Amino acid sequence: MLSNLAPIMDDLPTPRSLMFRRHLASVIAAVALTPMMGCGADTKAPTKENFAAAIAQAFERDPTRSLVCLNASYPRNIQAEKTMAFSPQAVAYNGISIAQDEALAAVGVLTETKGTVSGNQSKVGAFGFTSIRVPTLRFAIAKAAVSKGLQQSSAVSSSAFGEDPTEEVPLRLCYATVTIDRVDNFTVPADALGQHISEVTYYEKFVSVQPWAKDPRIGAAFPALRSELEHLPTMPAKITVTLTDKGWEVEGN
Repeated sequence: MLSNLAPIMDDLPTPRSLMFRRHLASVIAAVALTPMMGCGADTKAPTKENFAAAIAQAFERDPTRSLVCLNASYPRNIQAEKTMAFSPQAVAYNGISIAQDEALAAVGVLTETKGTVSGNQSKVGAFGFTSIRVPTLRFAIAKAAVSKGLQQSSAVSSSAFGEDPTEEVPLRLCYATVTIDRVDNFTVPADALGQHISEVTYYEKFVSVQPWAKDPRIGAAFPALRSELEHLPTMPAKITVTLTDKGWEVEGN
């Protein structure tokens, strides 16, 4: 990545690896990237130009391919450990730590709420338990983020937003969009399972990056995200194209 909404907030202090699920290419690539072809151009020829056009067309048909997102689940309710303290590196579903949640809260993507719940503690040197209050933390999507259009998983009902749900809901916190930059190379087209295919290696570039993703606090908490922002133009991507009666198309598009 229930309907897909636009990426998060333009004005909020607004990753595929590890905790990130990568979404490629762009809705604008078809015009910006693909060379103009003459009337006699052979769209079925295995050329970089034809493959770039096929990739751009696939991304135009499915704009979600252009999104670069952080996979997460919220709201997240955390209860302190037996030491009555929170472990900043404690990892929850989808691999997000408390420290990373706190960074997202600091830049306005999440809200952080502290509270307590009732609990029991063993009596020292005696049988039985003592009633205590156990500290809790709750991280949820900030309403400002929702109002700006949070990109969420297509598998989740939109009713999960605006009602302060208690169960974690899988989300996609989309922080950037990318477009195809150039085709680098491709395999010699060959027949496989009744299709004529080629694997294309290409490079991408960022079209836009949400301001919160560039915040130093996010970079410190999410080193993989920071690295991707710095090195995406040098990171090749691969995609399979198939020859059809209309020319080359991205497989499965």
